[in-house]
Amino acid sequence: MSRVLPPKHPFSIAEDGSISLMESAEPAKVSGTSLGAVVGRSPWETPFTTACRLMGVFREDIGDRPAIRTGIVLEPRILDYCGAVPAEEIFPKREGDHDSWVSDFKDPNFAGHIDGMMEDGRVAEVKTTNDLSRWENGIPEHYWIQASLYSYYLADGADISFLVGVVDDSAYRDPYSWTPEGNVFRFDVPIHPEIERIIEYARSWREGLCANLRTPAPDLTDPRDARVFSELRSMTMTDDELKELLTDILATQDELDAYESAVADIRKDLDEKKETLKTQMVMRNIRQLEVAGQKATVTEQKREVFDLAKARADGLAIDDYVSMKTSNVLRFKRE
Repeated sequence: MSRVLPPKHPFSIAEDGSISLMESAEPAKVSGTSLGAVVGRSPWETPFTTACRLMGVFREDIGDRPAIRTGIVLEPRILDYCGAVPAEEIFPKREGDHDSWVSDFKDPNFAGHIDGMMEDGRVAEVKTTNDLSRWENGIPEHYWIQASLYSYYLADGADISFLVGVVDDSAYRDPYSWTPEGNVFRFDVPIHPEIERIIEYARSWREGLCANLRTPAPDLTDPRDARVFSELRSMTMTDDELKELLTDILATQDELDAYESAVADIRKDLDEKKETLKTQMVMRNIRQLEVAGQKATVTEQKREVFDLAKARADGLAIDDYVSMKTSNVLRFKRE
């Protein structure tokens, strides 16, 4: 399962369900993994969900997904097994979060990070699967489009080598126990025949996203759009919902104030009785008093007290030890 993260930017939802940023922020570039979705050829994402991700309003932590963890471990082993050159030997070291990596090629609208390259200069793209038939019947198109973007920018449109590792549940549980022998298959394919048209469409699409800072409207009959929209909808409220929430808060605050007032009266009475008991026990030199198996004990304690006024009078710069912290405070005013 993935964990939904807070949005990077405030947003609003229009009547048609489209999402708009409420502050100026440049959407992320279209990556190889999102390119297929932009043109509606991904089984996992749509133009709407992709726009939400690029604008930073819908984010997920997918690092704990078994397939992701397994792929990270297996990728260098598959590259080595197939004699491919890993990306870290070609490009500067990739550090930090994936979103902060420098793209392997320069373009104002696109970014990408290859897994490696074959010795003949073609792009090597590593994938894992638990069902090889999905590949034997043809390369999944969203992966083909992804690798074709890399080949277009980095290999002059040369053929692509998909290095596919077959895994099972045991590999997900312990990827380090997996072995490549008999489990790695190479599929060599040409660059996608429509890649130039796809790139130009996606370029125009992202430029429009940057200009308007607004996603296309979701198709709520599509479970992919419906899921993301539902998550975003739960993060926002209409004016009427905000007023309803405020009314509920004020009513709850009234209940709490009444309860705290009653508790305060009880606590005041209790403290007065305790003080009377302590005073009487000290006056009569009684250190311990017992009733019904319970005891009250008076002990003398000493503690150091910091005299702030004297410290200032002696020239100690108290303000040098004081720091200012800022926080948002919500207050209510009643007419």
